[in-house]
Amino acid sequence: VIGGTINLNGSVEIEVTTIGEDTTLAQIIRLVESAQSSKAPIQDFADRLASRFVPFVLIFATLTFVVWAALLNSGAIDDVKNTWPYKQQGFSDWTLPLLF
Repeated sequence: VIGGTINLNGSVEIEVTTIGEDTTLAQIIRLVESAQSSKAPIQDFADRLASRFVPFVLIFATLTFVVWAALLNSGAIDDVKNTWPYKQQGFSDWTLPLLF
C-alpha cells in the first residue's frame, strides 16, 4: 500500500515491514540533511577561488585609481588631458580616476 491509496470495496489487510528510522521517508530525510550539511567539491573550489580573486580585484582597482590620480594631478600628461572631453563635462582631475 502506498500513501494515497483508495480502497473502493471491502477491507484491506496491511503488514507493516518497517517503522520509524527504517522507513523510506526517514531515509529521504537523512539524505536531505546530509546533503545540506556538506559542501559539494565545486562549491569548495569556488570559495577558494573567490577568497583569492576578490582581494586581487580590490587591490587592482585601488592601484588603478592611485596611478590615474597621480598621473592626472602630477602634470605629467597635461598636454593630453587638456584635449579630453571630460573637462567640458565638468569632471575634475580627482573625479576622472573614479571612471576607470
